[in-house]
Amino acid sequence: MAKKRFTDAEIWRKKWFRKLPSKGKLLWKYLKDTCDVAGVIDFDEVIASAFIGEDVTKEDALNLFGHRVIELEEDKLLLSGFVDFQYKKLSLVSKPHKPVIQRLQELGFEFDFDSYSVTNPKGLEGVKIEIYNPSQRLEEKEKEKEQEEVKEEYQYQNQDQEMPNVSNHLFDDIVNEFNATLAGTGKLKHYKLPSDKDKRSFADLMRKQPELRNIEMWKELFELIKSRKKLIGTHPTFNRLASLGWLFTEGSASDIINGKYENDHEQITAKTIVKLGTGEGLTIDEIPEKVLQCVRSYGRGGYDKAKNFLGPVIWISLENVTTWVNLCEGNEYQFNSITASIKKDLMRNGQVADQ
Repeated sequence: MAKKRFTDAEIWRKKWFRKLPSKGKLLWKYLKDTCDVAGVIDFDEVIASAFIGEDVTKEDALNLFGHRVIELEEDKLLLSGFVDFQYKKLSLVSKPHKPVIQRLQELGFEFDFDSYSVTNPKGLEGVKIEIYNPSQRLEEKEKEKEQEEVKEEYQYQNQDQEMPNVSNHLFDDIVNEFNATLAGTGKLKHYKLPSDKDKRSFADLMRKQPELRNIEMWKELFELIKSRKKLIGTHPTFNRLASLGWLFTEGSASDIINGKYENDHEQITAKTIVKLGTGEGLTIDEIPEKVLQCVRSYGRGGYDKAKNFLGPVIWISLENVTTWVNLCEGNEYQFNSITASIKKDLMRNGQVADQ
């Protein structure tokens, strides 16, 4: 007997069940819970009465439930709709279904898996047993796919009729602007022939987000994309390539406009700063910005790392402190802390007087 089974939550709304006495409702639940995998019960009136709390008989089960319960032989009953409700169509390759099929065969059901048919034994013609036919399911899927394609084509044609100006003019303008601004940037490629899928997505986007029916909005969007490494495929760890087909999906353009996929702060170690300063001719005025990136990577310790590698020569004038103010992005605590350290180094090395 299975430990868990499907149950009909709507049974309490069904007229035949509502009319049952309380004893009948409990008896029905008892039969469903105690039958075997094929819906067969070895009915014991004494045990059933003990569980339910009232005297019940086999005749109660047959009279109260009508065609839903069939007498197989003395003290053996069959729930006629059990297999259909629990399993729908039986499959020979399904492990849970194998004992069900075996039990039904013991009852006289004949299974033909070549033709996917079942022959019911005499007296059980009303019991519904079906076999799963893989080829039939494949045909159903193909039919569903065809219906979906027809539906999409109908929707697409209607969208063109509803928004002729948008579909016929703005789409072409956006494609041209994308190719002029972004094609060849990073890993973004030239957008060539528009697919029907992209056109449908675009028409759907225009209907749901009318604020995007503006070529100037798309021009600004493409400029944003051009400056974001993640969207052009040049970020070292994460990329969401902003192809035009992806931009036509709902929410993509809005996410970019609202700040998603912004560039991370560049992670540069103190050693990299030294390499930039010595190997690539980094000027004195450019060094504070690189040190700021180092601080972003290491926190307060980043300043010490840069200082230890580069030495006091980088703090040759208070002009660098002014540059630092602009780089600290309005973070007063960071500005005060780092500026104090810079001044301290400058004074220690005799480069400025204590103010």
